[in-house]
Amino acid sequence: MDDLAQEAFLVAYRRQEDFREGADFGKWLRGIARRLVMAERRKVAHRTRLIHAALTDVLAEYASDDASAEADRRELVVAMRDCVSQLPSQHQEMLQRRYAVGRRAGDLAGELRMTAEAVRQRLQRIRLAVKRCVEAKLGEAWS
Repeated sequence: MDDLAQEAFLVAYRRQEDFREGADFGKWLRGIARRLVMAERRKVAHRTRLIHAALTDVLAEYASDDASAEADRRELVVAMRDCVSQLPSQHQEMLQRRYAVGRRAGDLAGELRMTAEAVRQRLQRIRLAVKRCVEAKLGEAWS
């Protein structure tokens, strides 16, 4: 669940120029999360990988149209952007290649002269670092 939520925020960060000012940010973010969930379900059909059961709770939380929830989501995106900007440049580049360009771990492995598993592990550590940074900025309510 954490990986999908983090990926949704990373996609939102990557595609921030696609967000129309004044539009419903929550609806936009929920759309990203839904597409990621659907993509994950397709992967499950091919690899028998399970989605964490609590994902439904996260999506239900994002489905809230409450104005304060919208403000919280915007605050979260700002914190995430700041945390990503504090990463070492090679980690930012890896995130950029993976999420903005859409490179798969196997492709990145060849480009970075690493194994695909090493790429996945490094990305997992980077996402965890971003998560911890965001939690430190916003408090435990976001964990």
